[in-house]
Amino acid sequence: MVFLSIEFSIGRHGGGTHQWDLSYKDVQYNRRYSNYGDIIYSLALFFTKLSIMLLILRIFCSVQRDVGYRLTQFLIAVNGIFYIVYAFIPIFLCFPRSKIWSPEAAGHCLDVNDLYLASAIFNVLSDIAMLSLPIYLIWNLQMSTRRKIGLSAIFLTGGLACIASILRLIYLVPLTRTKDYTYTKIKSILWVDAEIACGLLCSCLVVLPRLYQHLSSVAPNGRNGGLTHGMADQSTRVNAPSRRLRSQWVHLDGMGSPQSPTQAHKVGRNGTDEEALENAVEGY
Repeated sequence: MVFLSIEFSIGRHGGGTHQWDLSYKDVQYNRRYSNYGDIIYSLALFFTKLSIMLLILRIFCSVQRDVGYRLTQFLIAVNGIFYIVYAFIPIFLCFPRSKIWSPEAAGHCLDVNDLYLASAIFNVLSDIAMLSLPIYLIWNLQMSTRRKIGLSAIFLTGGLACIASILRLIYLVPLTRTKDYTYTKIKSILWVDAEIACGLLCSCLVVLPRLYQHLSSVAPNGRNGGLTHGMADQSTRVNAPSRRLRSQWVHLDGMGSPQSPTQAHKVGRNGTDEEALENAVEGY
């Protein structure tokens, strides 16, 4: 939200307009808040990718510490180091910092155009790696092809983020050479917004089918909503075990402490979280 607020503010002060059609004050405003946006962008993109990678760990690597677990941890570490370091580049871009939005002021600035291009290339490669990992893990699961396709379709929405990052790279190249900063900058900003939005969409799509089913069952005016909800409540009351029986539940191996069915967790033979997978592919 902070990042979008900054970009919206830039647009209101001439973002996307040719620099020679703006007042000097608006040009300064664009340069200043674009710098703030570059700082927030690194953190926003990292936490978006982190949410996706934690989702991968939650579903595919909840028990076993296999190759998928190590690759995901490696991606988290590499992305974390890169984006945190990258966030400091706009902060120390010029000394004094006022030279960022007032180029005629005394001081000096770093030449980071090549570094910006390198970071955009890293971003594309990182997106491709994050897209490939869950697809590889899905097709090694013990489940039907139909469910594999459904679950793959969820993570393939991350391909939209890959496309957005590639297009951002394309529009970033002329930004490193242009004199018309306010007109050229907004094009790369729009693809940054698209990349982050697609990443958030990918991380949320897994739970949407289950959310839709839950809302359909409790909606009073939905199809069979009231009947389904009433039957569910009755089934819960009938099938609920007594407190005495619940206190007597133990693990099959006789070694664990009492555990209720709501605490039990279904784990597949390859260490995946089958409950999370079932929730994800339900309705596909």
